[in-house]
Amino acid sequence: ILSGNLGAATVELHYDPQILQPIACEADPAGSLDLALCNKDFDSDGIGTDVVRLNALSATGVSGEIDLAGITFRAIGSDGSSSILELIADTFATTSGNPLAPAINDGKTLIYSQRLFLPVQH
Repeated sequence: ILSGNLGAATVELHYDPQILQPIACEADPAGSLDLALCNKDFDSDGIGTDVVRLNALSATGVSGEIDLAGITFRAIGSDGSSSILELIADTFATTSGNPLAPAINDGKTLIYSQRLFLPVQH
């Protein structure tokens, strides 16, 4: 929940590319912002893709509870593997350019397989 008017944001979601593969990123799913771009293949270090990056702008600002992006991952890790999801707000500022301090909670994914047992007919 934003306590100020968000005018600009650059946010990165870091993950383990051996465990997860981003397959879709929908920027600003509710259409609250003037411009929002999501790059699921952002190469932050020139070595490989391990970051989903979002850039967003609002001329009048937005506040309250908004979804900046909806990101879908494919699990490619082995059973029992996990990946930290680290969220970094490079830029989070009001329409006046004053910094905002977002409350960030990192996440973690755990890969596990599900087994389906079907009856056998003779």
